[in-house]
Amino acid sequence: MKKELIEKLKKQLKEEKSALEKELE
Repeated sequence: MKKELIEKLKKQLKEEKSALEKELE
């Protein structure tokens, strides 16, 4: 359960990072 939550958070962070990088370009 906890591991799934961590994976979900990691995925969200990755997506947010990609979005931020797009905005900065």
